[in-house]
Amino acid sequence: MPPASTARDYWRFATPAVVALGALLRGAHLFALARSPLFDLLQWDAGSYDRWAQEIAGGKLIGSGAFWQDPLYAYVLGLSYRVFGHHLIVPRVLALACGLVTILCTARIAERVWQRPGATLAAALFASCYLPEIYYEGIVGKTALSVCLLAGALDAFTIGSKRSFVAAGALLALGALARGNVLLLLPLALLVVYRGWQRDPNPDTPRDEGPRNALRVLLGAVPCLALATLHNGLAAHEFVPLTTNLGINLYLANHDGNEYGYYTPPPFLPVDNQNEVASFRAEAERRTGASFSDRELSSYWTDQTLAAISASPGHAAILTWHKLRLLLHDDEITDAISVELFSEWSPVLKLPLVTWGVLFPLAILGGVVGFGRRSVRLIVGVALGYFLSLLPFFVLGRLRVQLLAPFGVLAGGGLVWLLDAARARRGRALLVASAGLLPCLVFASYRADWMDRIRHAALAVNWNNFASALADSGQQDAAIDAYRRAVAIDARAVPAALRALGALYEQRGNDKAALDIYQRLLELRPESPSAQAALRRVQNRISTAPPEALAGPRVETVEQSPAAAPTPNLEAQNAAVGGWVLAPAARAALIARLASEPAGSETWIAFDGRDPGARAFAQDLGRAFEQAHWRVRALTEAPIALRAGLSLFASGDATPAYNAVSDALRAAGLEAHSATGYLDFLRDRQARDPNYRGLTFSTGQAFVLVIGRHG
Repeated sequence: MPPASTARDYWRFATPAVVALGALLRGAHLFALARSPLFDLLQWDAGSYDRWAQEIAGGKLIGSGAFWQDPLYAYVLGLSYRVFGHHLIVPRVLALACGLVTILCTARIAERVWQRPGATLAAALFASCYLPEIYYEGIVGKTALSVCLLAGALDAFTIGSKRSFVAAGALLALGALARGNVLLLLPLALLVVYRGWQRDPNPDTPRDEGPRNALRVLLGAVPCLALATLHNGLAAHEFVPLTTNLGINLYLANHDGNEYGYYTPPPFLPVDNQNEVASFRAEAERRTGASFSDRELSSYWTDQTLAAISASPGHAAILTWHKLRLLLHDDEITDAISVELFSEWSPVLKLPLVTWGVLFPLAILGGVVGFGRRSVRLIVGVALGYFLSLLPFFVLGRLRVQLLAPFGVLAGGGLVWLLDAARARRGRALLVASAGLLPCLVFASYRADWMDRIRHAALAVNWNNFASALADSGQQDAAIDAYRRAVAIDARAVPAALRALGALYEQRGNDKAALDIYQRLLELRPESPSAQAALRRVQNRISTAPPEALAGPRVETVEQSPAAAPTPNLEAQNAAVGGWVLAPAARAALIARLASEPAGSETWIAFDGRDPGARAFAQDLGRAFEQAHWRVRALTEAPIALRAGLSLFASGDATPAYNAVSDALRAAGLEAHSATGYLDFLRDRQARDPNYRGLTFSTGQAFVLVIGRHG
């Protein structure tokens, strides 16, 4: 037999092989995503970070206010865009690189902590094959960067040299700029090095070495943190150390209406909420009659959170227990999209890879069997400190994945201990370990009724969000399939999916299918006026249409008068002109139809501010409406990115003015995607996804004509 490999041999050969395995898995996952409709899907944080990074790449380094979101990722991504251009492959490659660095750091930490080649290799394998980390690396976001920085800080800390303490402080500070709660580990690090708890006692160590090392950690951390404070001072003219989101996030996680620890908006957040901060500021001003700066607003809602906890400690205790259940369960709590949805396109996510339910019990075992080592106690302290920092906030899987490096190290030691005990046939030790592991396995795998119910609802919402993005991009066949998946999972959670599905069926002329969908919608929302109107509309068409008409496709998208049929010649003329420009004859037809309505009829127009052509066309349409003696109540840039083409959305039921605009557009040869009941749709959508951003309707606004990019 060959001689036993040394730790150095494992580092030279086995660990690079594990890193290569991690690169292969991540590369295959990225390749699959690049060929899927998910690749360009930027929702919520992904979209905001992408836009922010583009602004930074364009030279806007100082914002208009203090940081709300953790800023580091936006600046790293902005620099990457500046160097490589704005391509959505850039953030994915950046995340992949961070993942590989995390594997290396985890292996290095395990080698120092356990001094066992097997534990080093096992820890590296856990980091390499951890399914949630691979999933989050495929999303545009800060998760992979924050995981990497925490792993790097722990790696530097375990080296224990003068320079490494400086590096550990800097990496911890950068980690806090990527994930704010990491800042809570900085006092822990200072205490550990000040007391010298990171190493075994040595009488030759100078008495002042601990304070000196603590100073080195501060020397690395303070300049990095000062950059954020300096930005906030310049942008907001007040002292904000990092971000201003603490108070609002605490309140979202702990107010009386939050029962289970998920993201739960309070009652004062409107269903058509466009700006969470603005809504919280308005509520604070309503309660107090005072005005608030960003810093004062965060402090106010922190105080409100503490008051809510003091007023109802029983609720706070139960809520904390529910958060603990969620944090220790194998499920990944996601917000916009989910692992299950991604796995439809990525075969990598269907592999039997490592999940939290495997990592957590082995990490507990490793912490117990190695607790006599100072280095193991250090890793346990880091893991426990970070874990406790999550409990005040609502639970998301992307907050828990930061524990990959410390838990991977502990799990590596736990696995090696199990294998050693099995080889030595230490039956009693294995029995005791099994008795300890069993509760962990049950805790990580058992799903209570409320967890199962909310999990299914969240998955349905994920599919509904995905379907909406597909519909906005013009992929109607795929959107219909996705809406069907959402409804099949949990129709009660996604009435908006039923509404959108019915509208798509109407557009395709499938009135019988639309009728079935609207009947299901009314079962869930019997009080909805728009659902009632949609059902009546389809019933009227079915009852009045000749049999042969029911068998053929319909091309109109809303009710139309007989005189409003599209004029093919005008369509051809507009196409020949190119872009968002009205041909003279089309303009005349538009004005003629509008002029048949009473003078002073009102319209609202919104355009995609990213496209100068859309802006110019909106202004041209506004002039045409005014020539027809209409009143243009608003001509504004939309607060959200818009789908390509023209859209016409009624806030509730169709009005005569709404139908006239629809007819006039068709008379001019302009095809518009149209729908009624927009505010009901928005209410249903945001009841489940409070971060969803839609169009804003003012009081009394009946509809809006939306101009997106020319398609």
